[in-house]
Amino acid sequence: MILAAALGSLARPPRLRAAELKARLRRFGVAGADNCFEKEELLELLRNSVPEAATTAGHPIPLEQCTAAQGGMGAGVSVTDKSYFGLRLELSKGSDADRVLWVLDSAASHSLVTPGAAAKLGAQSTGVTATASSATSVDGGFKQVDLGSAALAGGLAVGAIKPVVMDLPISAPRAGDAVGLLGLDVLSRFDVELFLRPDRPLAVVYEAGAASSGAIDLDGMARLQCRRLPSGLLATTAQVTGGRPQTSPVDAIIDLGSSTTVCNYAVLDAAGIPRDADRVKQTDTVI
Repeated sequence: MILAAALGSLARPPRLRAAELKARLRRFGVAGADNCFEKEELLELLRNSVPEAATTAGHPIPLEQCTAAQGGMGAGVSVTDKSYFGLRLELSKGSDADRVLWVLDSAASHSLVTPGAAAKLGAQSTGVTATASSATSVDGGFKQVDLGSAALAGGLAVGAIKPVVMDLPISAPRAGDAVGLLGLDVLSRFDVELFLRPDRPLAVVYEAGAASSGAIDLDGMARLQCRRLPSGLLATTAQVTGGRPQTSPVDAIIDLGSSTTVCNYAVLDAAGIPRDADRVKQTDTVI
């Protein structure tokens, strides 16, 4: 299945130079680029391997999948088998930047990094401490660190990265890797198209405001219209009926970093589902 979350693509394919075609092929690990010498051969190879990367004027980058970590939030707390999608960053500080996978989290207001990732990257404290009145808060609060300037694979500048350090229940895809969450403090700097699928998932990143509003070919899939809430979160409209013929629509936040879909009791009340109904179950799943 492909989930395309997009602002749209340019109506006319761009004219890419041979050097850029080769760079994109190498970025996505496509074999055979060094054996092609004609531009049309390179373009055909890219079209056959990563078609979106051949038809965009944006900056295409590969995404990687990882999973939740069982036991990552303590004994007896379960997590789902949901896949998360992440990317690698190039950092001006830290020689092990490629050993940290940054999971895309469209509902995190701020980027996070695990203590292990902070250590790998040689993160420097900013002196700022974040506090939280939740089950995940710790004595003394959460420390913010400065990782310097960052760039996406292929060199697109991201700007300064200053995440907060905390443990995350996510398994790194490779042994010895660490993880972080890339939140809205970074993602909102760009327009982004996401193509989330098992085989060669990718993101196409544009400078803010540079993506076209033209239609994107979704191969028969329905378009999910989203809007940005005052908080900066992306939301769409959902209807939870609970068997009722008509209910009021609710805002549904698009959260790439959540292990499961959630709603509050107000939604159940609006749908006519009693809080003690058989279909309402207790759960210890990590969100």
